[in-house]
Amino acid sequence: EINSRKLHGERNVFKGIFGNPFFYCIWTFCFVAQILIVTFGDKVFSCARLSIIHWAWSLLFGLGSLAWQQVLLFIPIEPFSKCFSAVYRVCCPCLYKKQLKEKDEDKGEDKGEQPKSADQKKQKKPSKKSDSDEESDTEHNPPAPGKYATIGHLTNATVVMKPPPIFARYMLRKSVDRLNTEFQVINAFRSRLEAVKNKRNEESVEQKRSSVANIIDEEV
Repeated sequence: EINSRKLHGERNVFKGIFGNPFFYCIWTFCFVAQILIVTFGDKVFSCARLSIIHWAWSLLFGLGSLAWQQVLLFIPIEPFSKCFSAVYRVCCPCLYKKQLKEKDEDKGEDKGEQPKSADQKKQKKPSKKSDSDEESDTEHNPPAPGKYATIGHLTNATVVMKPPPIFARYMLRKSVDRLNTEFQVINAFRSRLEAVKNKRNEESVEQKRSSVANIIDEEV
């Protein structure tokens, strides 16, 4: 759990660990719960108690995963990425070309480049303008915002962030899709509850009407 806090090659996996109370509360709960389950849950969870030596070995293996993470960080990623990209290129050539095309489009949008047509290439270079003319042109005809352009003028306090990597965008899209499915389930469950509630109200109204009709018949 501690190693999974850093996914982009950071070595200090403990950095900012106390800034996330949800993480260390859940981590502490899991740690204590495992000790209680192994110690007192022999019949319920079908496990046996551990001796002090066994607990020491288990803690040693747990701490060894932290050291193993540091060893894995020394392994270069580029050879493996080239190998996997070659396999991906051979197995899925269509998807590989599509991915390359999307990368080229993202790079072009990051640089602010726009595809030039043949007519634009044939045009002559514009004449030099003064600074006042350029300022007036930018005021009347502001440039079209790109994919990561900012709104308004940049100041000294403005921080221009780099676009997120492909993996981060994929995880963000995946989390958004999961939230959408959860919202759909909640809406369906709510509509079902409302339908059941309306049906019960109609049944209660019909019962009241029938009871009132029976009372009137008896009196008559």
